[in-house]
Amino acid sequence: GSAVDGGLKPHSDIDLLVTVTVRLDETTRRALINDLLETSASPGESEILRAVEVTIVVHDDIIPWRYPAKRELQFGEWQRN
Repeated sequence: GSAVDGGLKPHSDIDLLVTVTVRLDETTRRALINDLLETSASPGESEILRAVEVTIVVHDDIIPWRYPAKRELQFGEWQRN
């Protein structure tokens, strides 16, 4: 991302990879999405908020590594509609 393109720019998003030990239940999944919708904004839409991309994986799904990796949850501004 931004690191190989000269650093964080005004319209850069922030990418987060999160590992969890257990699968997310529906209540937790909805709460996370609702919080992310409030703390992320499309690039250029806010002077305070940045676009956030979050990928959550279950630890046992990626250790040992298997391809393709399974995602427990993925959030990004492209999904906001």
